[in-house]
Amino acid sequence: ETEDNREWLCSFEQIRALLETLLPTDRDARILIIGTGNSDLGADLHREFGFTNVLCSDYSETCLTRMNSKHAALAPAVRYVYGDMLDLGASFAEASFDLVLDKAGFDAIVGDGGADKWEPTDAARDAASKLSRSVGHVLRDGGRFLQITFSQPHFRKPLLLAGAALPWVGCEAHAVDVGLGYVCLACDRKKR
Repeated sequence: ETEDNREWLCSFEQIRALLETLLPTDRDARILIIGTGNSDLGADLHREFGFTNVLCSDYSETCLTRMNSKHAALAPAVRYVYGDMLDLGASFAEASFDLVLDKAGFDAIVGDGGADKWEPTDAARDAASKLSRSVGHVLRDGGRFLQITFSQPHFRKPLLLAGAALPWVGCEAHAVDVGLGYVCLACDRKKR
């Protein structure tokens, strides 16, 4: 209710160069940021790169109200809307986005307090499967999912890529040389 801004893991400036290589070249691309909280990433994508269709979603009405007020001058290019990252189909139509971006939102869900840090819990596996299906549902064929995470690729990729019905054609890992050394996973949506 009172925190103005919180950038988990890294700031926009710290990932700007990486984003330039991974984001769509079309500035009218439909972008969905999931688990946005009170991050300014969506506003930065508009102000710094000129994207005109950025939806920032979260399940916290408090964050959404605060961020819509804070960035009212950027609407309709940047808007803050309700969305549960594990069930995006409840809020958004199938194949309605060119890019879905998660910056540490899923980290909060998958860090479920399991005792064995080398082996994911059943809850973490289930959440990752739901996330992949959920994001895959709202991405157009060939669309891209970017996940910036503290989890290293040998832990996170198997979670996102497990299961026969998952939507990814591949998943590349890109280093984010900030803090402890984070990762940006870029997964492309296969054809339906």
